Amino acid sequence: AMDKVEQEEANTSVLVDTQLENSGAIDVSPIVHKVTEIVRAANCAASMEERLERVGLEFDAEIVEKVLKRGFKVPHLASRFFNWVKLGNGFCHTTETYNTMMYIAVEAKEFVLVKELVEEMEKNSCQKDIKT
Repeated sequence: AMDKVEQEEANTSVLVDTQLENSGAIDVSPIVHKVTEIVRAANCAASMEERLERVGLEFDAEIVEKVLKRGFKVPHLASRFFNWVKLGNGFCHTTETYNTMMYIAVEAKEFVLVKELVEEMEKNSCQKDIKT
């Protein structure tokens, strides 16, 4: 049986999927779901990073942002995913992905991480917006 949070996430996921279908955009939710499963999986022989490597997916800002938003109540996992993505695949974080990671860090009261993210944005000449 699903608990209330899981049910809410499932309902949100269906709503987002429906909006994507209606907009004619490519539905990335199966990819987001798969990556989220890998990131959340505990007690696996292979590290999260190794498992993500093996899947061999290309990541874009939309996928990264949705994976980060997909219920990361565990900030260290979000941070590991965020850092892994920027190290490979030729991916560059966007204002949106930085903002999402900063939101997660603020919620976790990881203010040193927030400061590091802002500095990293400046170093990478990433545009800041009102949310930053």
